[in-house]
Amino acid sequence: MNRIIVRHYCTEQKCPPVEQTLETLQRLVAEMEPKLKNIGFNIELELLNLSNAKETSHQDINKVTISCKEMDFDETPLEEIIGVPVHMEPCPCGGDLNECRALIVEGKSFQALPPGLILDGILRVAFSALDQLGGTCGHSCDGCGGCGG
Repeated sequence: MNRIIVRHYCTEQKCPPVEQTLETLQRLVAEMEPKLKNIGFNIELELLNLSNAKETSHQDINKVTISCKEMDFDETPLEEIIGVPVHMEPCPCGGDLNECRALIVEGKSFQALPPGLILDGILRVAFSALDQLGGTCGHSCDGCGGCGG
């Protein structure tokens, strides 16, 4: 079965946008797991704590990436998948971070990533992978309401 890996770059420092994004990711992955399994994918959430990383940038904190190695879809930031810019903005938590990543969609800034943006990225990766399989999940369509193949 193909694996879609959603990776969240986080830190131990308490930061509302990071915590909200993590909660959204956990909920989305749990909700999407059975649906994606029906079309031949496992979905996994990986957390990468940057607090102890030697070579990292605060610009990576709260970054979300998606990959599917079995389909040669390398780890790619969400903003590249959905085609939106990312900017650094003042961080509401202050502390050492000073700035937070923000995706800009139709002029609106999102430091905490909403479920729709994340789901858009996950589905683009899944459908791209399905396209490589010939447009379907590769399983029998008998009794399936999943991919529509």
